[in-house]
Amino acid sequence: ELVLFFDGSKSDDATGLVGCRLSDGLVKTFGVWQKPPNWPDETPWRVPREQVDGVVDRVFAEYRPVAFFADPGSGFDESDGERY
Repeated sequence: ELVLFFDGSKSDDATGLVGCRLSDGLVKTFGVWQKPPNWPDETPWRVPREQVDGVVDRVFAEYRPVAFFADPGSGFDESDGERY
């Protein structure tokens, strides 16, 4: 049995997805998305939402988690209003 934990962000903060196996407490990082080092300050950076969604979908399909706890980011996509 696996429990997933997600912390989302839109831009300057990191987004991460980790899982914990209940039988022994093993923790696995499934993804971390953050602005690359030395990214120019004047160039906007966004978390690649489609990539994050793809990893979440894959992990759900492969591991069938028993719980999913999430702290979504406070940002919204300007084009479709979806939360990051």
